[in-house]
Amino acid sequence: FTYCTLTNDGLYFVYSCEGSLHAKSFVTGEVFTSVSGLSLYYFANVKRVGYLFRLDGKEKAIFLTNLFSPFMFLVVQSSFVRKSTALMFLSVDSIMSVSSDLSVTVWQTSTAESIPCVCEFSLTAYIAYSPKSLHVKNCVLSSDGSLIAIHQETKVELYSFAKAELKFLHSVLESTYEFMVAYFAFSADGTTLLFYIQDSRNDSHFYSWDIKEEVFSASFKSPGFLAAECCYLSSDKRELVLCGDYEIEIWEYAEHTCRLLTRLAVDKPYHSVGFSQCTVSVDRQFLACCIADVILVYCLNASNINSSKQVLR
Repeated sequence: FTYCTLTNDGLYFVYSCEGSLHAKSFVTGEVFTSVSGLSLYYFANVKRVGYLFRLDGKEKAIFLTNLFSPFMFLVVQSSFVRKSTALMFLSVDSIMSVSSDLSVTVWQTSTAESIPCVCEFSLTAYIAYSPKSLHVKNCVLSSDGSLIAIHQETKVELYSFAKAELKFLHSVLESTYEFMVAYFAFSADGTTLLFYIQDSRNDSHFYSWDIKEEVFSASFKSPGFLAAECCYLSSDKRELVLCGDYEIEIWEYAEHTCRLLTRLAVDKPYHSVGFSQCTVSVDRQFLACCIADVILVYCLNASNINSSKQVLR
């Protein structure tokens, strides 16, 4: 699975698999398939974009705004050869990408027939003191596109972004030696920056940065797997999920402290595959994790979480 998310009402699980897009109903268990594949579908009657799913004559329309973590698949042309490191919707009809060379591109998505580039510029003009030799190793945008966190070899910095202008907010983490950010994300409400790093000694550390207070709200050295492949902080900020090396860790999340609640071992469906995404339902009852072509669903309220596992294929 490359991408997956839940609908805002928690009734459908939307995921991509082998070049197609599907929506699984949590009510009936039925799996619908997108009629346009990975391409957006334009609903002319309401002038909105999203995906239209069908199964045995039944149809289900899911707009991009109905997805908890909206995603779309773009095939676009750019004047530069570079690696895209972050992608986020700025509004219902516009999307912004940030590339490894600090280039920013804004695309218009109001129609499905064409997706024109409406704005393109470089962030180097706004980061005057950043050496040109430093490339963006990782980058993440907040859900509303107003915040950008950038990892450049030895540092993580936070910026605000509005009306094509970048403003430095804080140096979140700086090290003498280069480190790798294995996972990078904002919390759903955009108040916390979550990241998981491997330092020069291959030690793994988790950090949670409080954007408003400009302090670390939680941090710990991971006693388990070497590197997190994905993580998720529940909407009420009570549970933290870390996935990696065929293990799932569920942590009790509290300010300045985190306590490991349980660790779940996962069967290896194939060799050398990792978790692509994990998420917790809005009501905190279910945890869903994607690894290879398998979706693992756990009931967090069960007395034995591991025994509650359901495997979706």
